[in-house]
Amino acid sequence: MLPELCGTAVRELGMKPPEFWRLTYAEFNAMADGKINDARRREKEMLSLAWHTAALTRTERLPPLAELLRDRKEQDVDDMISIAQAWTAALGGEVVVHGEEADNQN
Repeated sequence: MLPELCGTAVRELGMKPPEFWRLTYAEFNAMADGKINDARRREKEMLSLAWHTAALTRTERLPPLAELLRDRKEQDVDDMISIAQAWTAALGGEVVVHGEEADNQN
């Protein structure tokens, strides 16, 4: 099993065998998890790029580049809940908070 892990470290993580043999299993596992997370993030970036490219090719007029590059505010949980409640109310649904009907918050 260890020789296979060493091969994985060399091929997938770009390590030299002596570097692998100095690692604990937990250290190797953390490095492998980091590599997997990087690959997942990269895949999401590539899918986003492909989606935006396809979407922009269908627009009659491109939005200004500054608008596409602007920083977007990170939403916290309270922001997300407020937005969901507003949509629910706008669509005629009943807003429920922690199992009770919410007061009219808008």
